[in-house]
Amino acid sequence: MEIPNFTRKNLYFINDMELRDILDKRLLEIDKVFLIQGNLSTILLSISIIEGIFDHVAKVFKDDIKKLQLFNKIKSANKKKNPKWNFDKLTIEEQYKLIKKILKLPAIKHLDKMFHLFRDYRNFVHPEKEKKLKWPISLSQAQMASGLLNTTIEQLSYYLFIEKQIFSVKAGYPDYYESRKGKVLNFQLDPNRANRLNSFVLISEPIKKFVKLTFELNMQPSSIFNFVFNYRNEGDFKMLRLDNRDDDNPHYVNSILYCTQKQYWHQHLKSKIEKPPPEPALVNLEIDFDKNLFNFSVNKQKYTFTDRAGNDVELHSLIEPRLQIGFFNEIGSVEIKDLEIIR
Repeated sequence: MEIPNFTRKNLYFINDMELRDILDKRLLEIDKVFLIQGNLSTILLSISIIEGIFDHVAKVFKDDIKKLQLFNKIKSANKKKNPKWNFDKLTIEEQYKLIKKILKLPAIKHLDKMFHLFRDYRNFVHPEKEKKLKWPISLSQAQMASGLLNTTIEQLSYYLFIEKQIFSVKAGYPDYYESRKGKVLNFQLDPNRANRLNSFVLISEPIKKFVKLTFELNMQPSSIFNFVFNYRNEGDFKMLRLDNRDDDNPHYVNSILYCTQKQYWHQHLKSKIEKPPPEPALVNLEIDFDKNLFNFSVNKQKYTFTDRAGNDVELHSLIEPRLQIGFFNEIGSVEIKDLEIIR
């Protein structure tokens, strides 16, 4: 029998693959028990998954969370009740409020009250708690718990967390994970092939003065990798393209393109290095507004660009401060490995 999907499965914001695998199995378990109206199981599994997700995200941003005024207020209130209280004892309600501050999540009315309610429902794993509280365990409560879980996953699915940098997901299903092979950011294809952007991510915080990026780039045959800069919205940005298509078309070369409306862009400058290397390549990118600097190099070869008249154009003349940068792929999958960001 085919099991319907009652739960969202997009956990790409969890970079711990072992934890992601455990959570995936529990999500599948909810699909099974919800179908047969296993209401208590649905509630307990839903809240345990939320706890696992929040524990992971809170640990990623532990240092930042501890600097929040809200955290100090929560800490002070809990310490009065329990002098041995520590960071690991945050409730899901408290974690949600803190994570919402860090990620600047959009407010959803009464959502924090839902976390407060189900914080206590999780204790029904102990029969004595259920006996004492005498709260209902029905289909309605199971639906609310699974709904709260789906809302949590949906909100966080718009983000990736890479070396404590927050990336916003604008399109597709980019996947970041850590493995024995290294730290990998995988730009997958849109399975429906309906989205020209495929997987598109932006560093959430705009570039103010300086940023330096280094990473290993792996491109599938006939794939395209775009470094996005001057991002204002999905219809207004510039991008530096590495074009791996094996074709004689004169436009299929490394270039600078301007996006002037949603999913429409045109070639503005051409690179003197027409094609990226066929093998995995080391990319170095540095932007420094104080020095009028914008350097992009692949395997230590600096990329320079010319306009249609053949005149050299400096990259730094194109970039503006206080706007976002990011990446997306086209046609084929692209992989970034061991991304380092210095700001």
